[in-house]
Amino acid sequence: MKILVVSPTLSSYPFLRLMCLRLVELGHEVHVAAAGFAFGEDIDLGEGVSYHDVPMPRGANPLTHLRAARELRRLVDELQPDLVDVHYSAAMLSAALARTSAWPRTTAIIQGLRFPTLSGPRGHVERSVESWAARRMDEAVVLTADDLEALEQNGVTNASLLESCGFGCDIVRFDRDRFSAADKAQIRADLGLAPDEFVVIYVGRFVAFKGFDVTVRAFDSARSRAANVRLLLCGVPDSLHPSGLSDAEAQALDQNEQVQRLGWVKDMERVLVVSDLCIFPSTREGMPVNLMEASSMGVPIITCDSRGCREVVRHGETGLVLPPHDPEALADAMVDLVDDRARLQALQDNALASRARFDRRHFVDERVAAMTGGHAATTQGRV
Repeated sequence: MKILVVSPTLSSYPFLRLMCLRLVELGHEVHVAAAGFAFGEDIDLGEGVSYHDVPMPRGANPLTHLRAARELRRLVDELQPDLVDVHYSAAMLSAALARTSAWPRTTAIIQGLRFPTLSGPRGHVERSVESWAARRMDEAVVLTADDLEALEQNGVTNASLLESCGFGCDIVRFDRDRFSAADKAQIRADLGLAPDEFVVIYVGRFVAFKGFDVTVRAFDSARSRAANVRLLLCGVPDSLHPSGLSDAEAQALDQNEQVQRLGWVKDMERVLVVSDLCIFPSTREGMPVNLMEASSMGVPIITCDSRGCREVVRHGETGLVLPPHDPEALADAMVDLVDDRARLQALQDNALASRARFDRRHFVDERVAAMTGGHAATTQGRV
């Protein structure tokens, strides 16, 4: 069987890599179409996976989608795959524009619909576009029940819900038991962290919809009340989206000695293992992998009540789920956990006890079975 996997950028490929390699192991011919752009990463496709550089758009510019559609149509005509497996809403739109009556079975796995998070005229346009694109697929798979309901309310009858928790994560890699006390001490020293410093981490692009501005404002409010606290920022800005900070706030952030920018971190598990708390008040996610990785490492999380985030974090058990757009509530919660180490430890213990539900192999088994008509080899479903 010949399978073409379509994704907006190579930055998304690490989430799909295990799935593609499993398909290769099973004897299938696997091709990946994506834009070559990656957020500072060196992407290893893995043996047996063929890559095709297609100028896939990340935004909503119609012209870029039309160009991507033309290239996708050409590639499908050339490869003649048996299945086209599309990931993310933006790639689904390009594939919907490209698809002809001669195309093979085409499925889309939508990591998060845009239109339920938008309002006004833009929300109406996105609703029409995404619903149309989903209907152009043979199956449109979403990650959360509210996205499924949103599609069904807009007349999409070919939608279904992914049983696993999104992409999941590599829980073998993101396992704090891999690190000894000496390892942790060395990592702290490498990062310039004092032994008694409380470490708060933010992982993601520096954009407003991921709560970057809320995180910065909350930390600025909390640091005067919590001693020996440091914020580690793991990520980079995104030219397509604003950070949400004013020029004055951005300048103050650059001058804040309690904030450390680490850029795009390749060995994130080494930073998470010395982190005490993860902050991620994002309002627009599918099923955030960064939170699964943090929880798998036993790092308690403060997030907000938004799609995907509330599915990953169990309020009061593995972290705290707060109202969105509220830096003061986030600051108060942060200070409370800095002061109440017993509660923090309980959240950590609960996270470690439930980490198996994030195993990426659940996603791989489910998708491989769906694509090939086989059966999953490991337990699926949300635990």
